[in-house]
Amino acid sequence: MVPASAIGVHIEGVQGGRWPGWPVGGIRLWDNGTSWNSVQPAAGVFDWSQLDTAVATAESQGVDDITLVLAGTPEWAATTVSPGDYPAPGAASPPRDRTAWTDYVAAVAARYAGRITAYEVWNEMNLRAFWNGTPEELAALTRLAAVEIRKADPEALVVGASAGMRTDAYRVLYPRYLAALAERDWPVDALSVHTYPAAGGTPADRVKLIRRALTDIRAAGAPERLALWDTEINYGLAGPLPEDTHRDITGSKAAGWVTRTYLDSLRFGIERTYWYIQTAAPYSLLGIQTDDGSPGARGMETVSDWVVGARWEGCDTNSRLVTCRLSREGEVSTVAWADGGTATFEIPQEAVELCTAMGRCAAVEPGSRVQVAGSPVIVRLQL
Repeated sequence: MVPASAIGVHIEGVQGGRWPGWPVGGIRLWDNGTSWNSVQPAAGVFDWSQLDTAVATAESQGVDDITLVLAGTPEWAATTVSPGDYPAPGAASPPRDRTAWTDYVAAVAARYAGRITAYEVWNEMNLRAFWNGTPEELAALTRLAAVEIRKADPEALVVGASAGMRTDAYRVLYPRYLAALAERDWPVDALSVHTYPAAGGTPADRVKLIRRALTDIRAAGAPERLALWDTEINYGLAGPLPEDTHRDITGSKAAGWVTRTYLDSLRFGIERTYWYIQTAAPYSLLGIQTDDGSPGARGMETVSDWVVGARWEGCDTNSRLVTCRLSREGEVSTVAWADGGTATFEIPQEAVELCTAMGRCAAVEPGSRVQVAGSPVIVRLQL
């Protein structure tokens, strides 16, 4: 069965009690005032207020998957302090003393044992704004964190540092990080990447990044037990090239791309995917908005309705046409879309209705042919 945790998001303001008006299966805590420098503003001093509220808010909504990013070195613990560090000067630095790191991780894991279910060790390790140490140093911190987390909460998952895939630095630094994890006998339960395509990219371009990540992970000799998570995704973000300017994706296309993103993750075996970011108002960095009532939010509702609690029975690809099968309690459905361009989809003989990512449904003629593009449709079959 597809668990609710397959449909993860980031939520702006969750540390103050905000929550969206659509189904949330999992949450990743980042950009919420919950990083190391916020939690521990001085040596020996902890401020749990924002992290406590974020965790309690998710729990009050019945969310079982709460993932915290362990990152953001406080200035007092940093080796180097740069004004370009995110989210504050010093945050991208390796700690001067690794004991400060292990004390922080141990304190967090003990306080939230049985509540925070996964810890991701660092965000976008290949971007200097987030990490200016070496991949090998970060692998060492990853192993140290794993030891402390498993002491305090053996059930919690340890997730390797994420890497943003659309930069040249990914090609050099992430394989080095994987190699360093291999030297430490893979002390994690999952690996993570961020599959943001370039600003003009589509879900089909994201698929290419997924394939690249899987190839790199196999090349590093990662054991099959390790899951792959995509812990940030959206479209239309500016960069990495100067001419690659921000794009807005709106209307039914936004709904379709959100829905397809999670379907592609299931198709390629990505265990958890976290959309960035649900906001109360449009956020100009992002191409697809998921504020309540937006088409992007509608796509989130749609994919949750289609897949959560259903049995995922795999996909077939015929030229550009992708079809995937789902079943639950006697109902069988086929989801179809084109992986680039358009494709012809023949409606199965048992079909009773066809629905779009915007939630619009209509009766359909069995055996007829329809053109599909990058936005998925689902056909429900009568057994």
